Amino acid sequence: LRRQRQMCIRDRLQNVRNVRKQVFVYDADFERLNEVLAEKDVVQCFEGQFYRSDGRIIWLSFNLHVVRETAEKVLYYEGTAQDVTQRKIIEDRLRRRESQLTEVQEMVHLGSWEWDMLQNSVTWTDELYNIYGLDKDYFEATFEGYLERVHPDDRARVRRVIGKAAETAEPFSFEERIVRPDGTVRILESNGKVVVNEQG
Repeated sequence: LRRQRQMCIRDRLQNVRNVRKQVFVYDADFERLNEVLAEKDVVQCFEGQFYRSDGRIIWLSFNLHVVRETAEKVLYYEGTAQDVTQRKIIEDRLRRRESQLTEVQEMVHLGSWEWDMLQNSVTWTDELYNIYGLDKDYFEATFEGYLERVHPDDRARVRRVIGKAAETAEPFSFEERIVRPDGTVRILESNGKVVVNEQG
């Protein structure tokens, strides 16, 4: 069976007269591949779109290297290829959903966040940075950094509410005032839930 498959692949390749036009969907991928091979003789995890023999377009990820007789003479190319079409479809759907979520958050001025309590790292969406009037490149992404933006008169209460939620693993909701860098005060409604592992 393996020999039959190899013969089938060989027969298909024999029908290819122009690899650039018959195999590669985009000229840019062909050129990019050749640039890497010319520089290194090795290609790792190269991804691109290719035509199947039946005309369908698929995504492939492959590793490839050049086998030479001498420094100037190429004997052949060999490597491995994996069909990653399904992964690419899922990634594209996720990107579109993320883009849609970002647009919705901008329209309704809704930001979302995640606080990894073990690593003490905070992740904010772009709209949350806009709400706080902060530049993501300069904001100290920690819980303490967030508390510094909370109005001084509200900090103790916010810390208590979130601390209790961490102990009970129950959802929480509260209003808080924040102070933007320009000194203006905004009132936010904050909602959250606690995610726990199997050990609680």
